[in-house]
Amino acid sequence: MMSGFALNPPQYLDSPLWGPGKPSFLQASVNGAQKRTRTSTPLRAPAPEAGASTNSAIWARGRQRRIVGGLDAVNRLYAIFLRHDAPPPVVSRGVLGQGSARHSLFALVTGSMMQDRLVTIFGGGGFLGRYVAQELLSRGVRVRIAERNPGNAVRLKPLGGLGQIQLMSADINKPMSVARAVAGADVVINLVGILNGAFDAVQRQGAQTLAEAAAEAGVQAMVQVSAIGADPDSASAYGRSKGQGEAAVRAAFPAATIVRPSIIFGREDQFLNRFAQLIRMAPVVPVISGGTKFQPVYVVDVAKAIAIAALDPMTHGGKTYELGGPEVLSMEAINRWIARAIGRDKLFVPVPAAAASIIAMLPGGPITGDQLKMLAHDNVVAPGALGFQTLGIAPTPMAAVADTWLVQYRRHGRFAGRAEA
Repeated sequence: MMSGFALNPPQYLDSPLWGPGKPSFLQASVNGAQKRTRTSTPLRAPAPEAGASTNSAIWARGRQRRIVGGLDAVNRLYAIFLRHDAPPPVVSRGVLGQGSARHSLFALVTGSMMQDRLVTIFGGGGFLGRYVAQELLSRGVRVRIAERNPGNAVRLKPLGGLGQIQLMSADINKPMSVARAVAGADVVINLVGILNGAFDAVQRQGAQTLAEAAAEAGVQAMVQVSAIGADPDSASAYGRSKGQGEAAVRAAFPAATIVRPSIIFGREDQFLNRFAQLIRMAPVVPVISGGTKFQPVYVVDVAKAIAIAALDPMTHGGKTYELGGPEVLSMEAINRWIARAIGRDKLFVPVPAAAASIIAMLPGGPITGDQLKMLAHDNVVAPGALGFQTLGIAPTPMAAVADTWLVQYRRHGRFAGRAEA
């Protein structure tokens, strides 16, 4: 006996086409009795005849699989009908087995809808952007990388399927190029940021231009990546521009999701790698603002959080998330941890505030005056802030992953014994 089930229409597809007595896109068998409508022909898998030979049974099972493939194709077509208030299909589960058909139908419909979504990532060729793009590609969405120099993102092309990723030249300070980049997009993600230079032009005006263009284009969701410490009244130009950028995005696109990570680490970062190189070369390591606390966060975790927020605006839209790793460490503790990880026994010398101010004024110095102002405050998740737990992500500690790339800074590289973490 073969039975069937009907897929209940989503609440947001409230149409007169739904309901009792309305014609179905596909009417399958119910309790073994086939019913024919004017719009469809039922699909039903023939059962092997009683007493059939082994070869006949195998042939029949193979034919069942081909019919299942036909049902899968119908399910994929149904994803198209979702956008046009079409009536729901009734798909037979006699071939798939009880319970599995419902999962198959929802998985295929969801997958088809996901593949049709287009996400534009501004700054997608940068350190964080490459991981965000990879996370989105793995979820089946189409990705458009908007960069001033699209060549920065060429390495991403092999990560997607044919036609799944495209590169576009765009400048966040040029409204016409921004409008072209967001045209046709379902989601926009802004990762553009600088550590030195024209903060206001990039991190406030640029963010505002992007949010206004996204709203004008009818984009469904936006994620603005900011930073812990963003404050419109910050003494630091970096923190001030980030805070003002958040406010500008909220004004133009109220449903935008704000993501504020602490300092991000990863294989290609300019954080752990930079300190590791300094510790390897210098006989004595100066430490500026050694008491300032950080919550280093793994780039892969941040990318997952951004992807989750971007693809589920009904849940995460309009919210602000602060992302920090599982450990809170001072600047001095981070330097000592890196030294142990690369097997270097060094002398760490705290730099007095007055000396640090002089160093910050030197052209091409290791730190700028604005960065020194940012280091005057801890860079950790605020109490009560939404974070990884809300997004269902367990943050990764540095010791769990950093060894895979810090090994290059050991005296004998990977041939040295495993350093104590």
